[in-house]
Formats: sequence, structure tokens, C-alpha cells
Amino acid sequence: MKSIVCLVKSLLILVLTYCCSSACLAQEARSNTEISVGIDGGFPVGSFHKQSNIGIGGSLKYGYNINPTAAVTLQSGYISFLGKNTRQGEGPVYKTFQTAQIPVKAGLRLTKGRYYIEPQAGVSFLAGGPYHNTAFTYAAGIGKKLLDHFDVCVRYEAWSNNGTSSFIGLRLAYTFRNIVIR
Repeated sequence: MKSIVCLVKSLLILVLTYCCSSACLAQEARSNTEISVGIDGGFPVGSFHKQSNIGIGGSLKYGYNINPTAAVTLQSGYISFLGKNTRQGEGPVYKTFQTAQIPVKAGLRLTKGRYYIEPQAGVSFLAGGPYHNTAFTYAAGIGKKLLDHFDVCVRYEAWSNNGTSSFIGLRLAYTFRNIVIR
């Protein structure tokens, strides 16, 4: 698990460095692409809430604007759901397991003014407790573009593999627009 986490962190840093340098070098060029870097929070719901109260992580999203109101997106990241202290009846207090999710999702963002909706689907690589596998992942988000480069999104996200675990996610991101990828 630690090697997967290190690999994902290294890849995110590498892509972020490339994107930042490309954005600086391509100030005059125009394109239909954008890359955003975000901080993600997750608040488990349903049966998943019994195992964790909160998740924290980060994500990287690529967007290709088909037209001014629609964009195809690809998103990946890492989110760690912390275990929580619990007890059954009068028994001793114990800590539930920590769960890590590495989602890889594709989506379609539909924009009206500064607001947008974005359904997504993909796969998640899971680790921790009973989760050591991959699962089908789906999400639906509603967001608002703030100022020129900031964006906030609230989403419902779930993964399914022998049952479903879900959470309400919150993402605050900075967007690099008009990225020229050579």
C-alpha cells in the first residue's frame, strides 16, 4: 500500500510540475485545455459512516473544453478516510480501520454561467481494512467557479464491489487555464 501511495504522490507532483511550467511558458498561447489541483474532503454516509467520520486528500483534474458550456474531464487523486473510535454495547473502545481510495474517473462537465454539474464514472483502487481491491466508482457533483481560477464542488461519490460505500465530497481547486500540452 505504501508503495502505491508513494507512486501516486510522485506522479501527481510530476504532473503538477509539468503543468505549472507549461502554464508559465505558454502565457500567450490559447487552447481548450485546463488542469486543476484540488484539496478534497470526504464525509462518509450510510454504513461507511460507521467506519470513518472524515476523509482528506488531494486531486488533479484535466479538462478539455468542447465548447463554452461542455468539457470532458479526467480526474485522479488520493483520499484517506481515517478510522474512528467506537464500541459495541458496554465493550471496550476500539479503532476502526483506515481506508485509502485512489479514484480514476472520467466525466462530462456542463456549465451555465459560473455554475456546473459533473457526472463521473471510473474505477477506484482501495486499500485498508477489508478493502484491497478495485471497485466501480461513480460520482455526481455540483460546483461553482469562483473568480477566474478557483472552483468549489460538492459531490456524492460511491464505489461498488460486494456492497457500496459512499461519501459526500468537497473539493476546493485552483485551475490553470489555456494549457498548451506539447
